[in-house]
Amino acid sequence: LTLMTPVLLAASGEPEVERWLASGALRHVPAPVVRGFSPHGIGTFFDLFAVSSLVTLTRELCCGGFDVCIMDDLLFRIFPVVLARGFGIPTIATTHTDVPGLPIARTNFVVRVTWFWHVVAAFFITVHGTVSAVFADLLRSRYRIPVHAVWPPVLWSNEFLRPPEDFIASGAKERSRWIAYLGFSPRAILLFAGRWSEEKRIHMLLGVVPKDCALVLVGDGDTRYADEVEASRHENVLPLRRMLGAGDLRVAYAACDLVVSASCFETLGNVLVEAWASGVPVAVQPAQGHLELVKDGQNSYFVDFDDPLAARAKLEAIVTAGLDGTDQALRVALREVGSRLRSVDFAAGIHEALLKPALAAREARRRRCLLEPLLRLLSLLLALALWLSTWLSTRLIYALNREPYFRYLPAGSALETERMDL
Repeated sequence: LTLMTPVLLAASGEPEVERWLASGALRHVPAPVVRGFSPHGIGTFFDLFAVSSLVTLTRELCCGGFDVCIMDDLLFRIFPVVLARGFGIPTIATTHTDVPGLPIARTNFVVRVTWFWHVVAAFFITVHGTVSAVFADLLRSRYRIPVHAVWPPVLWSNEFLRPPEDFIASGAKERSRWIAYLGFSPRAILLFAGRWSEEKRIHMLLGVVPKDCALVLVGDGDTRYADEVEASRHENVLPLRRMLGAGDLRVAYAACDLVVSASCFETLGNVLVEAWASGVPVAVQPAQGHLELVKDGQNSYFVDFDDPLAARAKLEAIVTAGLDGTDQALRVALREVGSRLRSVDFAAGIHEALLKPALAAREARRRRCLLEPLLRLLSLLLALALWLSTWLSTRLIYALNREPYFRYLPAGSALETERMDL
């Protein structure tokens, strides 16, 4: 596996990544980095239109002997998609963010133009996937683009494959630490885990905590919104501003009674999957990806946080059911779904949903011996035209734009962003 990324892989801190790098099975090709800063947050991007990107991508796709090219929700992905087509390599790409729903998209013309080309690229991708059937239907209906596959649920670390019993002691210790910070012993502890950003609507959780209960917030963000969440003062809310690794997250899940999220912007909701794998029920906004897996009252709960009074009453009922043991049927279903998630063969799911269709498309193209050379030549010419037409505009935007403003970083050097005064 060759991974071309702006991220400094050697500093990931993840044991699996370090193991793969040490084995030589994972090869890192450093990619040029540009970082954007705005009050909405800090974004780090693969600078596809740097000259070195053109040279490196062309060399890798032409001479690397690859069977498939996989890319994430990559900005300006239409260029590498068409370039890979020119070298006869099928592509797998994922759309997992509805960018027009972000606050910055409402005020920034460049973001809207970039999203337009992002949507156009979906028609050139060999296997275009997303992370939930609900979001796939949204993409098809709202943007009229093809979606060929849905990824299996992602548990991004082996820590989430361990049974909940492994974390009972460490979870109890962490819970005691939280209680010491809070200064009282709550009936139940609710947990929000994730990025502290506006679309997560963390502020809507603060006023609906049931009586004699507490809310713990873990995670971080690089926006003013995150600063406001941290600065908020509620006697029953404990903000712990730090991004947690997989092991620490498992401990946090073991320390709480219920995971909550008011977000209405989740294409799936990885925290939901993590919580279930950890044996913890969730109470989430009934929107987008949350609708994929949650069955209200059966394996977890829907709570309408847009109605604070109703939300507080629903959370009170959930806490009471957990304390008096009247939610046993739900707990049984939760244990079953958690066990299934921990035993999912993710690699086999990826092979069936994404790799097999992509490789089958490659073989079908090769059989078109007369037409295929012409299509490849046209794709290479189109890729070059896209790069040339976008190179100057991106250089000007990165140099002159003030909201957001941009900085170049050394290739392959990107780390977790730090808070700064924006």
